[in-house]
Amino acid sequence: MFDIIASTVIAIMAAAAVLVLYVTRRPERPIARSALIEAPAERIFPHINDLKALNRWNPFDDKSPASANTYSGAASGPGQRYDFDTKSSGSGHIEIVRSVPPRRVEMNLVMVKPFACDNQVVFTLEPEGTGTRVTWSMSGTAGTFAKVMGFLMCGEQMCGNAFDKGLADLKAIVERDEPRDAIRAVG
Repeated sequence: MFDIIASTVIAIMAAAAVLVLYVTRRPERPIARSALIEAPAERIFPHINDLKALNRWNPFDDKSPASANTYSGAASGPGQRYDFDTKSSGSGHIEIVRSVPPRRVEMNLVMVKPFACDNQVVFTLEPEGTGTRVTWSMSGTAGTFAKVMGFLMCGEQMCGNAFDKGLADLKAIVERDEPRDAIRAVG
């Protein structure tokens, strides 16, 4: 009986070691999703280049009163930072590091909890037909535990689904808002 238990434990440990080795040796692939928004890039860009505006549609932002979230640095664009400590999304910070109006915003996302990681987040806005193709991508490095958990929990799919939801919410906000010129002309 002891031999069967010992063999089973050894087999489980070997399988776990192979899984960890496989997952940690896999190349990290960026996650990217895009949506076509029926508006010019100039109308979309301010909803991305300002973290307060971004958090109106960001599916990862926890707006509960128990969250400890603070903005600092620039009012928008490079240097604007958002520190968060939430139950649903964990803790860390995101900072805008580069903007190319109205085509690109680059951010650095550092997660502390639930898993430590350092990610680069990029939004690109490209004209397409009568609208703009907005692409949200993320790439970076994660520790072994985060890689294994992401693999076991289908992290790419979960994060990709959140990107899809966020882009759909951004689309709704931008397409619902009247252009600023039309607002001024009426007022």
